[in-house]
Amino acid sequence: MKSLIHFHAIFALVTILTSCSTPKLNYQISVTFGKAYAYSPHSNEILDWSGNVKVEGGKLDSIFKLTYGITDWEKGYGGCSREYSRRLDKPEWATDIKPGSGRGLEGVRFFVRGDPESVISIETKAGLAKFKLHDLLDKEYLEFPIGGYYSFQPISVYLGPDARPRMSKKAYARILASENRTGTMLIPDDFSGPKSNFMSAWCASIGPKKSAKAEFLTENFNAGLISEIPVKIQLMAGMPQKPGDEFETTSGWMDLEIMIGDYSQKIRHFLTYFRQAEKLFDINIKVPSTAFNPKKNSIRISNSDDIKTLMVHRIYINEPQASHGENILRLPPLPSVPNFWVGYDLNTMTTQNGEVDTLINRMETQQMGNYVLFRIEETNTFSLDDFSRWGGMIRQNNFKAATTMGGDVSGILSTTIGSNFLGIHQHESSNLIYGWGDSEPKASRIKRTLPDCEAAYTTRMKTIKMLGQAFLGSTPG
Repeated sequence: MKSLIHFHAIFALVTILTSCSTPKLNYQISVTFGKAYAYSPHSNEILDWSGNVKVEGGKLDSIFKLTYGITDWEKGYGGCSREYSRRLDKPEWATDIKPGSGRGLEGVRFFVRGDPESVISIETKAGLAKFKLHDLLDKEYLEFPIGGYYSFQPISVYLGPDARPRMSKKAYARILASENRTGTMLIPDDFSGPKSNFMSAWCASIGPKKSAKAEFLTENFNAGLISEIPVKIQLMAGMPQKPGDEFETTSGWMDLEIMIGDYSQKIRHFLTYFRQAEKLFDINIKVPSTAFNPKKNSIRISNSDDIKTLMVHRIYINEPQASHGENILRLPPLPSVPNFWVGYDLNTMTTQNGEVDTLINRMETQQMGNYVLFRIEETNTFSLDDFSRWGGMIRQNNFKAATTMGGDVSGILSTTIGSNFLGIHQHESSNLIYGWGDSEPKASRIKRTLPDCEAAYTTRMKTIKMLGQAFLGSTPG
């Protein structure tokens, strides 16, 4: 009888342990092979990313091959951020990159049902990435170095649908905790309606004349502490070339409305692209704290455009706008006569949104720099009056400036800035080292290996005092 009791007790314990085993959940994993840019077509080591995925202690549900737009700097654009996806019948693939093709990045995205002890092996001809799911759940990003000194090309593994480093809820919660700040972050999956990967970013897709809603909690939220809550919305625009096609880059003014609780704000913003990659804009607004409830809240975003789709990537609740102002208080004062100029290239800015004026003002008030390279390109529009105004701001702040633009632009900048105008400067001197431009015969550069590029780069840089967007040394002349 006693042994029978022991048997039933052991059987019950085994049953309890079995029923308490870790459940298997669904996970999405995105992987990229190599780097976004293939600077030299003649590497010492050609890496073949053909391979397969295997899962131990779990199940692979589906897998997709990822390719990215071709980068062609000689034509003046890089489409590396444009992601294309196709479903695979088997968990194996052949590389889409041909050596020297200008396509420098590819990857896979797959769905796994498993638990923290499941082991995932990504086997390629170039190398192996093997890990427990537990490690990815903990760190959210893993990198496996492949290749040698000159041809280092990582296998990058991301938790979730974004094949790029992105802010996650887990990471943002750590930031809030470290700053003892209450807030939250919304991701596309929090919103109603369709979602899509666009420009390597997972987004909530709000079509023309459509809206999407998300609910969120603000634990320990005390609206009485501050009168206004800063909210940052990250978004971009997309539009198919033909109905039913994938989203492509677009440019133009868009009208949208943000509603939080009983508060609403209409926004008009110019959304556009750069180098064939749609730009992800930060929209910063301040919402009365009375619009928030102590716990459960909702946000609705409406797209008023007739043809373009609004792509919402992240929304941060109680996220102050980035500022260097506090650092000024603990840093020594700047010298009255600077001997070092460092600043910004303006070619990624959107002039239609007043970004140039905002940047120059912040450079002064927050001591963020004292040099500007005027390089206004692509979809940006401007007038000569704009350059006259910007030049006056540069002179008033005693900044240095240069431009890549000749004609009337350089003339107006020279007149308005005076002796602080450094003239017309070449952008990215390193281009010539890697085989672009015309300073040397192309025949002598086109077959350079990466070690050859390093040697040529080192030789050329020794003679250059102005490099990129920073001027080093004392004032010339």
